[in-house]
Amino acid sequence: THTVRVRSELIKSQDAVVNSYHRKVVDKLGIQLIPFIFSSDGEIEGIYNIRKKIMAVQFHFELGNCTKQLEHDYMQVVSDFTRGE
Repeated sequence: THTVRVRSELIKSQDAVVNSYHRKVVDKLGIQLIPFIFSSDGEIEGIYNIRKKIMAVQFHFELGNCTKQLEHDYMQVVSDFTRGE
């Protein structure tokens, strides 16, 4: 596991613990994608685009070892996206 920092308008800013399964990082951020989760060394671990309803992270909530508040907040945003909010 490792610690990440969440900074966004979608999810409450917080420090959280996530699992460490991926070793790849974002090299070049796509147009209109906004980074919102960062590792302690500044690597991007989460991106989003509200208008296109895109959210992606570099860890797996379903495999456990993640801060429950971050998981709850993330799933709430995904739920809002699917309801068209």
